[in-house]
Amino acid sequence: MKTIKYKISKKLSDTIFGVTLLIVAAIIVQHIEIKQSKEMQDILYRLDTLEKTKPTLKRMCNE
Repeated sequence: MKTIKYKISKKLSDTIFGVTLLIVAAIIVQHIEIKQSKEMQDILYRLDTLEKTKPTLKRMCNE
């Protein structure tokens, strides 16, 4: 009887550990995606700023 309880307890603890690892991995992935999204927005903003200043830069180079 103790062996059966131990096996069930062991499987349950393994399952809880596995689920906890999946949750932690999902949180980490989500954090990385949010960080990449912010970096991408920053890059797009910089590119947009460069496009807006392009005519001014060309004019300055030609003078």
